[in-house]
Amino acid sequence: MDGHTWRFIGDDSGWLYSHRGGGSEHSFSTHSWSPDLNLHSSSQISSISVSGSYCVSTCLGPGKISVQNLAAPERMFILNLVGVFDIWSSSLRDKALVLGARKSAVYIPDVEASNTPQYLHTGSDVFSVIQEENLVYAGTRNGSIERFDMRMPKYCSQKLFDGRFKNSPRSSVLHLSPIWDRELLISHLNGDLMSFDFRYSSSTSPLRVFDGHINTSTQTLGIAVDHERDLLFAAGQDCRLRGWSLRTSLPLSPPSASNPTDPLLHSNPFLASFSRPITSLQVTEEPGEAGVSLWATVDRDLYQFHLGQR
Repeated sequence: MDGHTWRFIGDDSGWLYSHRGGGSEHSFSTHSWSPDLNLHSSSQISSISVSGSYCVSTCLGPGKISVQNLAAPERMFILNLVGVFDIWSSSLRDKALVLGARKSAVYIPDVEASNTPQYLHTGSDVFSVIQEENLVYAGTRNGSIERFDMRMPKYCSQKLFDGRFKNSPRSSVLHLSPIWDRELLISHLNGDLMSFDFRYSSSTSPLRVFDGHINTSTQTLGIAVDHERDLLFAAGQDCRLRGWSLRTSLPLSPPSASNPTDPLLHSNPFLASFSRPITSLQVTEEPGEAGVSLWATVDRDLYQFHLGQR
């Protein structure tokens, strides 16, 4: 925006930090992060969503949300949602915001206007949310994926792909991502990583299964899809990073069986063994000739892996 690239990161003490860089690759060699505000001193930053010129951040505890218009960086304000707790996720589309919270998703039509929040009740905590046109998708603790049509009265929901648990125990939905026009990527707490076809809501069989992802009990593991919807990256509970082709579901580079190495010593992130699990992943298009980067947060460290030109 205005020739600058914005980056945001949050910590487990409620602080939100930002970095505003220039157009040259040199400006990203050392990052100077400025603390913007503290949402809640005893609650971690749980999500950061950016759409157009707006950035929205949430904290895990009470319903406090920061809203920043990047076209006017000094314009930052806080929304306090009374009765909303445990915000795990958010999805910002233009000015429309959806939050994944305790027992419901919360829809705010315009973050700049004083709209009354609309509650999309699920009966189970919402760990993941996404928006597509007039549709809201909510992935819940009990494993359900509910689709709400915001054009319909009372926002009745439809459960998607619930038959996938017919022969296996239910598992929490940790992540949802749309792929192309008809596919939904789903990550579960039990390590299942797969995609289903939007057009067949009662389907019990996935279109693709991404084998090798490791998780049994960790709720905060990074997962990211590149902008071209070609590549999938997922952090494992075993402190390793894995990648797959979204088109073929084949692994990009299986982790080496050799001794683990310091991630800073390798340009290939799949050969790295981290000190702790990666809690967040993000793929970015860098300015100029810098190409594509994969960012990973591990404890107090932020890693940048250059993936090359597209």
